[in-house]
Amino acid sequence: MKKSIYLSALLPIMLSITPESLANSCDINIQQGGTPITANQYNTWKNRILNSSNADLRQAYIDNQCTIRQGPHGGGFMPANANNPHITVRIWDGDICHVFTKVGQQPTFPTTCMQ
Repeated sequence: MKKSIYLSALLPIMLSITPESLANSCDINIQQGGTPITANQYNTWKNRILNSSNADLRQAYIDNQCTIRQGPHGGGFMPANANNPHITVRIWDGDICHVFTKVGQQPTFPTTCMQ
């Protein structure tokens, strides 16, 4: 009896979790010669993408509309309050973004994007 009560209470919750709601991510497709990204690194960097200073990139991650093209690497233009390493992420509409580690306590991770 108790099991059926628990199941009837949990069933609506379980049915509300769809594959769509679990799909938040960026694909990983490292460009030729690019730095790979490990599973552990991805777990760290996905949080940085979700907390990027670029709203379009944050939304692309939520919508599963982005691809990580290069894992953690240095170089390139570094915006204020940023530090290397950074990753390269392509939003599927064409923008290429670089998400950096941050210096200081700002709430978002510095990000530069260009078409």
